[in-house]
Amino acid sequence: MQKIYLLFVALLLCCVSITHAQTRYWVGPANGLWSSSANWSATQGGGGGTTVPGDGASVIFTQESTVQADLSSDLSLSSLQVINSANVKLYTTTIGGVPRIITITGNSPAPNESFLIQSGAKLVDSTAGNGRFVLSFGTAATGRVDGTWVLTGAPGSTLNFGAGLQLPNDMSATTQLVINGSIIQEEVSINPATGTGTHGLMTFNSGSLFHVKKDNGATPHATWNASSTILITGAVTNLASISGSPVPGGVGNIVVNSPNIANPIHWALPNGLVIKGNLEFLNTNNQFITLASTISPTVAKSYTINGNLDISSSTKVYLARQAATADISYELQVDGNFNLAGSFDLREFSSSYTLSEPSVLRVKGSFVQTGAGYFGASATAVSSATELYVLEMNGTAAQTISSSTQTIDNNQNMVTLRLNNAAGVTLLTPLAVGKISWNSAGKGKLLTSVGSLLTINNTQYSDPTVINMPADNGYISGPVTRKTTGTGELRFPVGKGSSALRYVDVVPVDATPGNAPSSYTVEYFNAVYNVVAVSTPLRAVTNQEYWTIDRNSGSDARVILHLNGVSKIPGTTATDRVVVARFNSGTTSWESIKGTDGTEINPGNVTTGSVTSELLTSFSPFTLGIVPGNSLPVYLVDFNAKKGSGNTALLTWTVTSNSDPDRFEVLRSADGANFSSIGTVTATAGQLNFSFTDPSLPVGTTYYRLRMIDRSNVPMMSKIIALINGAEGFVITSLTPTVVVSQAKLSVSSSRKASLRLVVTDTYGRTILQQVSGISAGSQDIWINGLSILPAGTYQVTGYLDNGTRTSTMRFIKR
Repeated sequence: MQKIYLLFVALLLCCVSITHAQTRYWVGPANGLWSSSANWSATQGGGGGTTVPGDGASVIFTQESTVQADLSSDLSLSSLQVINSANVKLYTTTIGGVPRIITITGNSPAPNESFLIQSGAKLVDSTAGNGRFVLSFGTAATGRVDGTWVLTGAPGSTLNFGAGLQLPNDMSATTQLVINGSIIQEEVSINPATGTGTHGLMTFNSGSLFHVKKDNGATPHATWNASSTILITGAVTNLASISGSPVPGGVGNIVVNSPNIANPIHWALPNGLVIKGNLEFLNTNNQFITLASTISPTVAKSYTINGNLDISSSTKVYLARQAATADISYELQVDGNFNLAGSFDLREFSSSYTLSEPSVLRVKGSFVQTGAGYFGASATAVSSATELYVLEMNGTAAQTISSSTQTIDNNQNMVTLRLNNAAGVTLLTPLAVGKISWNSAGKGKLLTSVGSLLTINNTQYSDPTVINMPADNGYISGPVTRKTTGTGELRFPVGKGSSALRYVDVVPVDATPGNAPSSYTVEYFNAVYNVVAVSTPLRAVTNQEYWTIDRNSGSDARVILHLNGVSKIPGTTATDRVVVARFNSGTTSWESIKGTDGTEINPGNVTTGSVTSELLTSFSPFTLGIVPGNSLPVYLVDFNAKKGSGNTALLTWTVTSNSDPDRFEVLRSADGANFSSIGTVTATAGQLNFSFTDPSLPVGTTYYRLRMIDRSNVPMMSKIIALINGAEGFVITSLTPTVVVSQAKLSVSSSRKASLRLVVTDTYGRTILQQVSGISAGSQDIWINGLSILPAGTYQVTGYLDNGTRTSTMRFIKR
C-alpha cells in the first residue's frame, strides 16, 4: 500500500512538472481567443484542443494571427516566442487604469531566449480600448528582439493607455533583454518602465532602433551601442525624454523628425549626456528645441556628441534657453562636424538678469553652415571680462569654417570665435564675428584670404576680450577687418606662415565720422616687398616683412608698427633711426611718414620698441624704414599767410635754433588735399625766419604747406594753412595736438578782421567751455586755454564769428 502511495505522489509531481513546463503553439485562425483551447496545440502544426497556456507555459507563434488575450488575471509565462517571420498581434480588452500583465520568467540562453522575436517576425502588443497591457520581465529573464516589437493601443484612446514594457526595478536583477531589431512606441502606448539605475538589463546593439511615434514619449533605461538609434517622429508638444541622469555609457544616434511640433520645446537632456553617434534634427516645424536642462540651476550643464550635429533648414536649436535667475555655464562638445542649415542659438536669457557664465559650443570637425538660418546668441547680456557666447574650434587635425550667412554673431557683437587647435583653422568663406580669442591651451592660426576675409564686428578697442590673448602660436594669417567708434589703438593680431605674432595698431583721429564706425583691413607678409627702392631720408627698409593696411571707411589714422622683440632690423646701426615707411605707388619707392608728429626709435639697432606715423589720409603698404643718424630734423615754430597787394600772398615761417634746414618747398592746393610746388626757399646757416610771396593768389580759399628738407636731405611736412581771397570766409585748418592736456593750438584763416568765439562741447552737444579771441585777416594761430579742467573724453571745438557765421568743427581728446 505504501509503495502504491509513493508511486501516486511521484506521478502527481511529474504531472505538475509537465503542466508547468508545457509548450503551446498557436494554431488558431487569423483572429482568435487566447482562452480557446481549440487554438492551441502541444506541437507545431498539430491539431488544436490542448489546454490553454497558463502560468509557467512556453508560448510560440509561428503563423500570422491576431489574438485577443482575454485574460482574467495576470499571467507568468516561461517564454514567449514569435518565429518563422510570423506577424502577431496580442491585445487585451481589459478597461481601466490597472494594467493586465504578462511576465516572462524564463532564462533560456541564446540563441533561444525566453522572449524572442526572430528577424523578419513582428509582435504587436495593444489594447482594444482605454486599457493597459504590459509585457514584463522577471529578475532573471532573457529576451532578444531581432525583428520588430510594436507597443500600441486602440486609436483615440486616452493618453497613457495602451501597451508597454517593464523591466524589474531591482539592482540585483540579472534580466537580459537584447535588441538587434526595432521597438516602436506608437502614439497610444505606455512609456517604458525600466527602473532607475538598471541600464544593464536592456541592451540596444549596433543597427537597433527605438522609434518613438508618440508625443511626450520616453526612452528606456538601457545600454546603447554607438550605432543604435533613437528615432523621434511623433512629438507635438514634447519630445521623448532621454531616460537617465546621466545615461551611463551614453546613447547611440538620436534622430528628431517631428514635423507636427506645435510649440517651442524645452527638451532638458540629462546633464552629462554622451551621444556616441550623431544628433540629427531633420524637421521640428521651425520650432525652437532647447537642449539643456535648467534643473539644478546652480549646476553647470555639459553634453557631448561623438559624431555630427546636423540641424536641418526646418529646425531651430537653443543650447540653453531660460528666463530664470540661474546663471550657470553650458557646454556642448561636438567631436564630428557641425552641419547647420537651420538656426543655432548659444543662449537665450532675459535681459533683466545678470549673466556672467559662458555658453560654449566646441567643434572638433568642420563647421558648415549652408542655410539661411543664423548662428549666434539672442541673449543681450554683454561683458568685457567673460567670453559669454563662444564657438570654439578644438580639433587636433586642421579644421575649416564655411558660412552661408557669413556671420557668427549677435546684435551686441558678443559672440566669440575661439581657436584651440594647434593644427589651425581655415576660413572657406568670408566670416564676421563679434570677437576672436586664443584663450585656450592649443591656440592655433586662423587662415584667411581676400575671398575669405575675417571681420571683427565689436567696435570696443578697450575691451580685452575682443582680441583675446593672441600669441606667437595663435594669430590671424591673412587679411582681417576691424571696426571702431573710438580713437584708441585698434590692434590687429596678424602674422604669416611660420612667423611669430606681428601685430599692428591703427589709431583713428575721429571717433565716429558720419556717425558710422571706421573700418580698416590689415594683412601681414613675412617677406620682402617686391620693390625696395627708397626716397630720402630713408636709407633702406627692412627686407623681412611688410603690412598692407587699407581704410575701408571712416577716419584718418596713424599707424603703429612694432619691432619683433628678438632681433634688430638687418643693416641698422646705433646711429640709425627707425621710422614707419609707406610705399608710394606714384614714385614706386618707400617714403618716411614720420612727418611732424610721428615717432622714431633711436638708436636704430635695438630689438624692441614701437614707431608711430604721422596722421594719414591715404593708406598703402607699410614697413619699418631706416633713416641715417647724421641728420637733424627741422622744427617749425610758426607758419602764417597774409594777403598782400593785388592778388599776392605773403607766407612767413620761423624754425627753432636747433633746426638744420637746407631748403623749403612751398606747396599750394585748392582743396587742401592735392598739393603742387610753386617755389623753393633756400636756407642759410643760422637763419631762423623765412618768407615767400605767391604772386598769383587764386580767388577763394587757398591752402599752403611746406616740404622742409634738412641738410641730410630728410624731408618733413608742415601743417596746412589757408588764405581767403576775394570772398567772405573763415577756415580752421588744423588743431594740434589732437590729444590735449591743458591747451591746444588752432590754425585759422580769415578774410577779414573779426571777433571769434570758440565753443567747446562734449559728445552730447553740451557747452563746456567758451573763449573769445580777436583775429586779423590772413592765417594765424590761436591758443585754446583752460582745457586742463575738462574730464577725460572726446570733445569738439567750433568757431562763431561776430556776424554769426559758424565755422567748421574740430575734434580732440582730453587725456
